[in-house]
Amino acid sequence: MKMRSGLGTLQVAMIALMVFNLMLPKAGIYMGKVPLTVGYLIIPIALLILFPFVCMQRHLVIDRRKLVIFFLLCSFFLFTVTSLTFSQTSIQNIFIWAASSFIVPLSTLVLLSYLVRVNENIFEKILIYSFYFVCLFGIIQFVLLNAVHLNIQIPYLTVTGADPGIIFDKDNNRGFIVKFMSSYSNGNIFGIAVLMWFPLVAFSLIGSRKSIWLYRVCVFLSFSRTAWFMMFIVETLLMIKRKKGIYLVIFFFIMFIILLIVFSYGFGDFVFNYQLGGRLDQITSLSFSDIFSFGNDFSLREMVYPGMLKTFGIFGLLLFVVVYLYPVISTWSQVLTDRAWFARIGIISYIFAMFIDGAYILMPIQFIYWLMVAALFHYSKKPELVK
Repeated sequence: MKMRSGLGTLQVAMIALMVFNLMLPKAGIYMGKVPLTVGYLIIPIALLILFPFVCMQRHLVIDRRKLVIFFLLCSFFLFTVTSLTFSQTSIQNIFIWAASSFIVPLSTLVLLSYLVRVNENIFEKILIYSFYFVCLFGIIQFVLLNAVHLNIQIPYLTVTGADPGIIFDKDNNRGFIVKFMSSYSNGNIFGIAVLMWFPLVAFSLIGSRKSIWLYRVCVFLSFSRTAWFMMFIVETLLMIKRKKGIYLVIFFFIMFIILLIVFSYGFGDFVFNYQLGGRLDQITSLSFSDIFSFGNDFSLREMVYPGMLKTFGIFGLLLFVVVYLYPVISTWSQVLTDRAWFARIGIISYIFAMFIDGAYILMPIQFIYWLMVAALFHYSKKPELVK
């Protein structure tokens, strides 16, 4: 009876973990200038609840791929933290880095792997409910913001702390329109985050035309160049998978026409900003000496790969690339289920997004990425297991 009660408590914690990182990712407060969200606060609580169940397992079976990721994450984390301790980086930034690059990824993979294995049905239902909530709340918010400038954000729930008063100052205003942001409080973060998990839900878990077009419209209205780029990757790979060559040609033709219209009416600077939205200096500031960087100050900004090179050198960058590519590489030769394929597409889209803007240390990006890794490994056929 106690075991069942404990399992129930653990599942409630897991459900709360997903709800507050997918539906309400900004719920929380500020500790000084550092945001503390409910979703991330639940992570250590869920781990403490899970620990006794792991200890009671007589025969612990682990997917070999997760052991490889554990080794890769540890290697990357130890190298980068050692580098930062030799720099002038503040303790606060080192802690944020530790949480983003190691604690959240590993914890999410462990916790969500357990939930999807024990109760796949609950896992999928939460994803579906989260999809509809984020889309519908976002549509209502988008219409009210642009029609009557009414902000329906709820302090401490749909935004961190009392943030709604400055929502127009967060680069959410494109001048002619306020971005679609939903409960993510930022159009760019919304686009990057949902492009990792919306394809799995819209195309596979729900699989209706309405859900697919709902996802497309919401992402388009984010007016995020990064999100548009990610959606372009998803749609292109989808057409290649389905061997719809003629549709691929039509798709690129339509994109060409849209670009002609965009440039003709003077919106080209928004779509193709030659300063990359103020990010160009992150590339031009790189020098040959950055290849051997070690002990540099923390300088990770929007463009993740140049930031990794500048902060941790070529070795740190290579470790990082291996960590994030491994889930894709380890399943490349496998025959994937439909769900696994869309989970992997979400992962691939984020790997490409990091060339432009990965929002790497911003919540809940890393949680969602590693949630998709857990989903990919679960839905993959014939995983290698070790006892």
